[in-house]
Amino acid sequence: MGWGSTTQMHTGPGCGVLRSRPRPCLRLNEQLRRRQCAAPCPIPGSPTCRFLRLILRSSGPTTDPPTLEQVDPINPENPMFEQNPHAELGCHSVNYLQARRLQAACSLLEAMQILKNGVCDAHAAGVPQKAGVLRLEVYLPRITSPLWWLHSQSHLTSTTPSIYFSPRRSSAPSTPGAVEAQSSLEGWGAIAGLGAAWSWHGKEGDAFNDDVFAGMSRFLSRDLPQMRLLGGTRFDCTREIAEEWAPFGSYLFLLPALELAETPDGMCMSCTLAWDGSKSPQNSPMGTGPESIQESAQLALELIGKVSAPCPVTIRAPDVETTKTESSPDWEGWQKLMATTFDALADISTGLTPISDFSKIAARQEFMENGQEGLDDLLSTLSISMMEGSISPELKQKLTKVVLARKSDHHLSGALSALELLLALQERDPSAYQLCLSVPGGGWFIASTPERLYARSTNKIATEAVAGTRPRGPKGDTERDFWLGLDLLQSPKDHIEFTLVRDWLRDALDNVCSKVELEVPKTVLKQRAVQHLYGRLSGELAFDKNDADLLRVLHPTPAVCGRPKDLAYKFLRENESFDRGFYAGPFGWVSGKGAEFVVAIRSALIRPSEQLSQSEHGPQKHGVSLYGGVGVVHGSDPEAEWKELDLKVHQIDMFLKEQSDPLNQPNINMAWAGTLVEELCRLGINTFGVAPGSRSSPLTAAVACHPRTRIVPCLDERSLGFWALGHARSTGMPAPVITSSGTAVANLLPSVVEASLAQVPMLVLSADRPPELRDCGANQTIDQVKIFGGYVRWFQDLPAPSSSVPFRMLLTTVDTAVRTATGNPRGPVHLNFQFREPLAPVPAPGSTMDGEILSSWFSTRMPYAADLSEASCLTSLDGLSQIIALAGEETRPLVVIGELPSQEDSHAAKKICQSLGWPVIADVLSGLRIGGDGGTEFRKQMVFNADHVLLDKEEAWRALRPDVVLQLGGHLTSKRVAQFLEWSSTSERDVPMKWIYVGPNARRDDPAHLITHKLQASFTDLQPLHDHPTNFKTKTTARYMDTWRMIDDAVGSSIDSELERFSLNETVVEPLVARVVSGILPPGHGLFLGNSMPIRDMDMYASGSGRTGPVLVAANRGASGIDGVLSTATGYAVGLNRPVTLVVGDISFIHDTNGLTLLRTGENFPSVTVVLINNAGGGIFSFLPIADSVPEETFNSLWATPQFVDVEGICRSHGILHQQVLQPNQLENALQMAWGSNKHSIVEVVTDRTKNVDVHREIQRAAQDASKKVLSVLSDFGDHGCSIGDVTWRSYSLPLRKPLTTGGTGNSREGFLISLKLKSNSGQFFDGIGEVSPLQGLHKESLEQANREVALMARLLDGSRVPFSLATLQGDFSDWFEKELGIPAQELSPPVRFGIEMALLTAISSACGTSPLVPIGAPGGNSRTPDVEICALVDPQGSLENAVKESKCCVAEGFTTIKVKVARDLSPSEDAQILVAIREAVGEGVNLRCDANQGWSIEEAIQFSSALNGTKVEFIEEPVQNYRDIPEFFRQTGILCALDETVDNIARQSCGFEALLTRIDGVVAWVVKPSLIGSLDTVAKLARAANQVGCKIVISSAFETSIGLACLSTLGYWVDHMSGESIAHGLGTARWFADDVVDSDVGRSLFHGPVVNLGNLHTFLTSVKEPLSLKSSTVSMGSLKWTDQQHSSGPFHLNVMKPANGRDEKPVILFLHGFMGSSMDWLPVMDFLNKDFECLALDIPGHGTSPTPQSQNFTITEVSEAALDVIERMGVKSCVLVGYSLGARIALQMTVMASRRKSLEISQAVIVSGSAGISDQEERDARSVQDDRLAQSLREKGLDSFLESWYKGPIWNALRRRSGVFEKMLERRGQSGSGNCEGLQLSPRREGELSKALSALSTGRMPPLHDELLASSTRFLFVSGVEDAKFSSIGKQLTKTEEPGNSLNGCTPRQSHSIDVPGCGHAVHLENPLYLARKILSFVSSGPV
Repeated sequence: MGWGSTTQMHTGPGCGVLRSRPRPCLRLNEQLRRRQCAAPCPIPGSPTCRFLRLILRSSGPTTDPPTLEQVDPINPENPMFEQNPHAELGCHSVNYLQARRLQAACSLLEAMQILKNGVCDAHAAGVPQKAGVLRLEVYLPRITSPLWWLHSQSHLTSTTPSIYFSPRRSSAPSTPGAVEAQSSLEGWGAIAGLGAAWSWHGKEGDAFNDDVFAGMSRFLSRDLPQMRLLGGTRFDCTREIAEEWAPFGSYLFLLPALELAETPDGMCMSCTLAWDGSKSPQNSPMGTGPESIQESAQLALELIGKVSAPCPVTIRAPDVETTKTESSPDWEGWQKLMATTFDALADISTGLTPISDFSKIAARQEFMENGQEGLDDLLSTLSISMMEGSISPELKQKLTKVVLARKSDHHLSGALSALELLLALQERDPSAYQLCLSVPGGGWFIASTPERLYARSTNKIATEAVAGTRPRGPKGDTERDFWLGLDLLQSPKDHIEFTLVRDWLRDALDNVCSKVELEVPKTVLKQRAVQHLYGRLSGELAFDKNDADLLRVLHPTPAVCGRPKDLAYKFLRENESFDRGFYAGPFGWVSGKGAEFVVAIRSALIRPSEQLSQSEHGPQKHGVSLYGGVGVVHGSDPEAEWKELDLKVHQIDMFLKEQSDPLNQPNINMAWAGTLVEELCRLGINTFGVAPGSRSSPLTAAVACHPRTRIVPCLDERSLGFWALGHARSTGMPAPVITSSGTAVANLLPSVVEASLAQVPMLVLSADRPPELRDCGANQTIDQVKIFGGYVRWFQDLPAPSSSVPFRMLLTTVDTAVRTATGNPRGPVHLNFQFREPLAPVPAPGSTMDGEILSSWFSTRMPYAADLSEASCLTSLDGLSQIIALAGEETRPLVVIGELPSQEDSHAAKKICQSLGWPVIADVLSGLRIGGDGGTEFRKQMVFNADHVLLDKEEAWRALRPDVVLQLGGHLTSKRVAQFLEWSSTSERDVPMKWIYVGPNARRDDPAHLITHKLQASFTDLQPLHDHPTNFKTKTTARYMDTWRMIDDAVGSSIDSELERFSLNETVVEPLVARVVSGILPPGHGLFLGNSMPIRDMDMYASGSGRTGPVLVAANRGASGIDGVLSTATGYAVGLNRPVTLVVGDISFIHDTNGLTLLRTGENFPSVTVVLINNAGGGIFSFLPIADSVPEETFNSLWATPQFVDVEGICRSHGILHQQVLQPNQLENALQMAWGSNKHSIVEVVTDRTKNVDVHREIQRAAQDASKKVLSVLSDFGDHGCSIGDVTWRSYSLPLRKPLTTGGTGNSREGFLISLKLKSNSGQFFDGIGEVSPLQGLHKESLEQANREVALMARLLDGSRVPFSLATLQGDFSDWFEKELGIPAQELSPPVRFGIEMALLTAISSACGTSPLVPIGAPGGNSRTPDVEICALVDPQGSLENAVKESKCCVAEGFTTIKVKVARDLSPSEDAQILVAIREAVGEGVNLRCDANQGWSIEEAIQFSSALNGTKVEFIEEPVQNYRDIPEFFRQTGILCALDETVDNIARQSCGFEALLTRIDGVVAWVVKPSLIGSLDTVAKLARAANQVGCKIVISSAFETSIGLACLSTLGYWVDHMSGESIAHGLGTARWFADDVVDSDVGRSLFHGPVVNLGNLHTFLTSVKEPLSLKSSTVSMGSLKWTDQQHSSGPFHLNVMKPANGRDEKPVILFLHGFMGSSMDWLPVMDFLNKDFECLALDIPGHGTSPTPQSQNFTITEVSEAALDVIERMGVKSCVLVGYSLGARIALQMTVMASRRKSLEISQAVIVSGSAGISDQEERDARSVQDDRLAQSLREKGLDSFLESWYKGPIWNALRRRSGVFEKMLERRGQSGSGNCEGLQLSPRREGELSKALSALSTGRMPPLHDELLASSTRFLFVSGVEDAKFSSIGKQLTKTEEPGNSLNGCTPRQSHSIDVPGCGHAVHLENPLYLARKILSFVSSGPV
């Protein structure tokens, strides 16, 4: 679904997105846009009618642009500020929209400062557009919650609106429709907004309609999905607004000025500037906001200046006293209202009865075994139904349901914070949506609702039906919970209510959707306290519908209003006594790509506080209105519904009770414990782990009584301790563990030890006997004093509460304990509490307390002794300067990152590494290894396979040894990396290597004792290193970085190949588990790793490219024990408040099965997915020397310890979902199902422990082989790869002995040989050769077309860099073609691509010294002979005798496999006779194949089979016309088959591989013609896919020469290696040639025999290096010359390319470049066209070697006039102009001016990313000013700085993605001129020349040409990139012909065209020159474009 104006986004440098048309509403989809024509307005008569027509006219195809890059402050550069094509039409539009990512921050204070600077820059620079939006973004780690940040700004709420929305954590399983509908912001979390950059506020009676939505949607973009408008509407917009709701209006939506949002891997702080100078009326649908960017920026700066840093987290309950409570209606009124309602309701329950003949015991068993899903399946066959067909039409029109609401008003006094109340609600029920909206003078509207109205992503939507309510069972009581849920499922009343809602939703969606599906018919949705009936629907929004339509049809649902809607509305207006306001209204957000709205039930309105008295410090008064509703149908029980209302408001009402004073307790123990809990909450600690016990009862009771605590009970103290450890790992704060006395405390020792060694905060609160009961034999008493010894940071044995012990001592003890646990270093603290009887909250004699002091403490609601200290930070850069000085003289620096405990540390470490630019080895626990990172440069620094790269301790260690190491953090998982660092520091050195360690504390993390320098500082203290990169970057060499990268790439490819091989053998291996889990982990999930093998495998085999951002990873590596892992992971998930995946071994899992109890009772925890690797024992011991040192039986029983536990049974007993994985292809599906269930689950992966060691060793051998290959290359010629030079191509024509069997005519075979040289840094050259030989009848391309492509490619190849990773055949070729050459691989014709790849691969092989062409990283080993078996080819040509004779000759020559052509000239029976005769002649020892080329129907194929009479054939290639008939052919005949043409066809489709990945019965082989497929990467991919389905690959030739056969033979050898066995390949075509291109006997003999020996092949390729040995002729191409043409305004430089055959009557093509370019930019395109046309390329004045004229004010008109004069003097009569950007504007000007000349005709013009100028004079003036500023900046800052700034705009995204093209372009821009032509030494480029041209040739100074172009007879082709929506719109607007006056005069669509180039942005001629060249040729030749 495309969303209206979001497609017409114009991106540009520094300006992001510039709209060229209005955005009144979103009513378009991609299908409609692609029509490129007007469409009728969907709302006739609507105010938006005219807007819609304009949108439709200007619409065009679109694709999603890439992710925004970081850009500099506002820089409105040249290509951005073209005219809005609709400006002359008077349309109001937001024509500037941009999101700008600023530098990342490590803290909120830093983020605010960065935003402030960005806003100041925006204020200073300004923007010429009258209306626009600029969003400034700063990404930072997750260091607070958006809600707490918003709470910290409470001082602003009286004057500033604010809004909050947090998504829910649903327990309902994911379904495909819901997943699609939620995909627009996958992984994004809560969002808090402060202030309004723009707002839409409806006055009384205003409905939220299309006009309002149109005004909103003009600020949105599908390209910027993170920019959202938030708000909601009233339940009933037409009802009179009550006083308390007046400030909110009928609807209120905000574009927040400041916003803090949770992202998948952190947070985003943003500031949005919006402005519109159109002066819309107040409260108009267009909204309200500033009139200019300066005004918007000023308001933003004022708001930023008032924002406070988040205050320390304190968790407090509302301290209020209820003075009055009243309800509307009250109980009596409710009874009357229900009676009135019953009178109005129609009874539809007739005939509905509870389920009969139903076994509740069976239902219980199904639920216990298979969960809610199993119960749903069972009940779906039995449940009562509500079918619309059973209801009479008359009944459908009657009121059948109404939802009655109650308003409960609480009058309160005391301290009440709306956001603290919402925080409490969020803690209580994280599975609900949390909402908040505040307006000045209006108070706060908050809600905690479970009910989604709908979610949308593009056109995919999902909604849900929720009705009926029951309470949940007691926590952990699955039995009781089941019976309550079953009662809800069986209830006829609830079923009626539910189906009314569900079926109404379906009907409503049918009005706006083209497709609706019921995904979940009926189930139970379980929340924390209640459960509901639940159903889910999904659909596809119709193309002419939008969110306004969805809200109109879906709101209000029967769940909050009734059915039918109109009657229910009418009834409520007449009978409901209060205004619902925003209660039950839609609330949510909308972006350009999606939306999500919820139903705001379970809500409250908190009105502004007032003073009860004149006293300045008097108590505050609050009015709180609580809202709840119930659905009423005929037969409802008034009393039951009243109680349900109480239940629904209880979750808010419970927090409005007066908080009990901890000192006002029945006994001193309870007062003591209550004070402790209250103080901990004030310190921000409110999550407690509680183990049952008697002595700890005061502590437990106090925790249970506090309204803000979160309790996690667990019967096992050891498990609970690890749970608390995991929670603290993710939050950085302790979760206190409460235990009873005795051994309960001792069970915490393992977790305390781990916390101590891992430096994780932990707080143990143990209960103990008083002194008189110690050492006297008292029950359950042990010595608990300092029981944990030195493992705790601090211990206190507190005395028993008494009057002699002041309570303030308790408070200071608690404060000190928390400060110590979270201090430096962090760790566990133990507080031992002595308690005397009574232990229960029963009255007991009191004791005196610090009454006055404690009363003061209680009233402040703050901690008793707040910690004001800050972490130490560096106040100068001295320490950093020393670090950099140490490394400054070294050339081989390395960063090693160990375990980093927090996201802030990972974020800071990443910034440090980016600043340094050094290679980085990051531990798996660093938080930087796993997950994608947006393709940033940082990932180029990362070494992902360090452990395997360093397997070779000889060559690799020497090649990679660093000079200096900077280690950030300790605890390296890889032992091999640690050994490498130790060796690097000591081996062959006179002094140790400089090893610098940075860590937050003084702990010694130096097991090798070799660290030479240590800096104690937090990683954020090193922030200046990032802020001052020019001062600190060392002079490192790219050589060292590239060495790491090349070896890492090759090793990674070898690992992938080995894992793929194991997968093809259907073997689940443990390294594969690590690879898969890390590669597909969902965005926002955490990862916890078990010790032993799981963490080691993840460190070694984790995927370096996941689909999410950096993943939070943790493990218990303090003591590295295997106990408590499951419990720790569960606590980690709760602390993160996000789902977590745990990878753990079986023994470790069994150690902690009690952790499953935490999952069972923690249903509301974020889901934990346990990937259990079950290898039946301790796998790690098999890697140790002991495995080979003792008898196997002893080893197994004492070390391996095999276990035979029934994991499924354990899971069933705990009610945990379980899946078992036995095959590799099951793993990913199992994980997706587990994650999609949204529940705790176990994925048990069964592996073979006995083979695990061998698997690891095989992978390591392959990795080591790959490493050695790369090192061999590097030792010869360096690390950077090579550059290409001397690219030539020669044509050949070889005589044939006989006609070809496939395609071709005549007696010769023609083609090209491409030769190139790779040049190393040391000056060595390596030759490569390839063949391009399209075959008529087989290839679509002609020889002439191939010639043009080769000419263009030869120009692009020259000077390009070639990485040796191309030889891995892992898809790098496709990436390289696009990034290095600007040619999407699919754009090249297959024979040309095959020839170029062949030439590159032969050259790389020559450089690598491999034998020959064996790819780097390919499977190694010497298990096979280095021979390739060849299959002979026989074409009977209709003659049995000829076929037999030729077959005998083949056998005589040694061939053992012969393929016979069939289905050609003879009938099937006759073909069979030939096969029978050949078999008789050659005997049974020869394999026979047939090739039918899809020539038979299935009947004919079966006839052939019958006629064989049992003659044995190996297989038949393509026996039938449709490959889907092969299984039937095989079933009837038993003859095996091979695919040939089918493979070719499918492999060339973008998504065709899916069809091949399904095993086809009877198919045993795939025949692959590489020259027809084109890509060697695809051939390799086909080989892997074939192995996966059990087929072999047969490499087949297309009658190539010996050069082509050499490459094909090597591919045959490689695919044989992939499958592990050989097969005869179809390369026996050399016999057809009477001669060869190589003048050598080696070639003739090599390919005429039955095998090709690789050694001989290497000799052959070596012999053809010299051109003299080739029988071919150099292709005759046109010559390239330069010329200077004098003109009165100055000399013009031109590149002239004449055709080889001279100029004919065809027009000359003149090329004009863009700003900062030169004529050299066009050379590849000129090469393509030169065979047919003379081509000229002109250097525009101020560019290349054409100086600017002497005139100070030369204009584009003067330049155009001079260019016309120059080409006329050169004798040009007819000309075609091709211009890009600046050159395009000159071309348009020349076209207009040439119409006045008689001697020169411009018949056609190709306009690439160009416009006809700006019509509006005000905009032209603003543009001129902007360009003058840019020119000044160029003069003052220099070209280098200007280039860096210029090319950072979003319109260059596509160009920057093509990194090689981009770098070469920058190199040309920075050179002295346009290049050297035939020895010309060009003059230096002066920055003044460019700046003068920029100013003088500004679009603002160009006369608009729209009217003149309307009168032109020139044919135009407007070309733009799909990602450059602005110029796409301009081109379409100039070629529209729907209405008079809106097109180029006299031009029809056949004469003028506009096209969008896929995958391109602004610089189409550089980003895809081949596509552009083809379009120019077709257009100039008057063919179809």
